[in-house]
Amino acid sequence: MEAKHQGWTIERLSNPSETKFSTGEKPVDPFEYWEEFYQIPLEALDYYKRALNYNPFDGYNSPPSQAALGKDKPEIAGKSLLEKIRISSFASCRPEEAILAHFQAIQRIEELVFEKLKEAKPVSIPWWKKILNFFSFSCNKEAEENVTEDLPKDIRIWKKITESQSSPIVFSEDYPDTTTLTANKYKTLLLKTLELLRLRTDESHPSLSPDESVSLFTRVLYFSCSKRSIPAEAKYWGASAIAAIPCEATDTEGSKVFYSNLNRNAQLFYKLGDRDSNYRKKAKDMFESVYQSSATDLGVRFQAKLMKVRCLLHESNFDQALKELDALDTEVYTVDPNYRNDKSGYDDLIEDKKKLLQYTLRRKGRYEEADDIFDEKN
Repeated sequence: MEAKHQGWTIERLSNPSETKFSTGEKPVDPFEYWEEFYQIPLEALDYYKRALNYNPFDGYNSPPSQAALGKDKPEIAGKSLLEKIRISSFASCRPEEAILAHFQAIQRIEELVFEKLKEAKPVSIPWWKKILNFFSFSCNKEAEENVTEDLPKDIRIWKKITESQSSPIVFSEDYPDTTTLTANKYKTLLLKTLELLRLRTDESHPSLSPDESVSLFTRVLYFSCSKRSIPAEAKYWGASAIAAIPCEATDTEGSKVFYSNLNRNAQLFYKLGDRDSNYRKKAKDMFESVYQSSATDLGVRFQAKLMKVRCLLHESNFDQALKELDALDTEVYTVDPNYRNDKSGYDDLIEDKKKLLQYTLRRKGRYEEADDIFDEKN
């Protein structure tokens, strides 16, 4: 608003050539504009981030109906806190601030949910039931309840958030509209964070650490399923291993989302393999799971197998890589003809497969076969 009052308008910035020279008006210099007003978005960004510490739930709440914007009101009016942070961070050329704010809001929400879990009174178990449980004579229902209590902290928090869709969690009775948490609101926050993260894929300007990126994708993977059976031995597993448990067979829509997100998770692990080879080993297993799934699109399955081959090549396991590529020959001709005709990406996958096969054959010393690959018509 201050900039507008001084004659700096979006119209002048976007098209300074239309300046009225007849009145002696000076063309707008974006650098001059920035030097004069850069403190305003930075100061606003600082205030919004502080406010988010007190109310992380005001992430993507619907603006009140009375917040009708007029021509003189800025774009940021009537927006939620995270929307204001996103706009201010981009306006101040600091997009990483938006991603960090989103991730910190997720962490803060989970901390408050855990406080709620601690406030809940534990179910009192009679002494005689404890003895039966010790000798494994307890019924299945009681065993399932015990499993939930023994699960890792993150899983217990995420399970509570999942349940909040039917039983919303209100953190302040005085302000229920802005402090109520449901599973859908939490999922929206996750998806918005992923959307921002994809905009900052430049490795020279990382927004989140590798561990933070992995934990974010783990959350997305866990919330992909609406139905998931967690075995009793899962209490000895980590949160990432439990999140990687596939959906139940009846959850067909969830399975499609799960394997789609598992493929994205594997792509992230593959990239992180440049830092630590253990990430790429995990990515190899994930790609194989995506390939074996019947809920996965044919093109994605084919791509997942090629990515698994890349993992094997990084391990110098050329024999297994060649075996995997040879097995794909039958897949090439059994893929739905409609997919071959309608999906332009199919030709790219075939080209990628040939390049990987050529590279593998050369590493095995079979140069003549490698040179003949692109001469074939199939």
